[in-house]
Amino acid sequence: MSYRRRTNGASGTLTADPGATGTTLNSAGFASLPALNIFLDEVMVLTLDPLETAGELEIVLITSHTASATSLTVARGWEGTTGRAHAIGVAWAQGATKEDFDAIERRHRAHVVANLYR
Repeated sequence: MSYRRRTNGASGTLTADPGATGTTLNSAGFASLPALNIFLDEVMVLTLDPLETAGELEIVLITSHTASATSLTVARGWEGTTGRAHAIGVAWAQGATKEDFDAIERRHRAHVVANLYR
């Protein structure tokens, strides 16, 4: 099971178009993101074009990032979104997604059920 890393207020713009299937994203803003520890199975999600200014948003799963790097490796089209081309200058943001809230709800329900049978 992956551990989702989070950071407050991280955002920026892409400095290269990854096309619809590219797995490397580039942005000066990525330098502010924390390094991911692959041995702890850490991941992070980003939303590309979160305001949908150039089409539907896309959620990507960051699978590799080192400290201060301006590029990162991603899995595209995460959480039911579709990978698509994103023009240079398209915004990205790191924040909670529907899956984050669904996970909270699942844990809450499990806790409630466990306490029913005490």
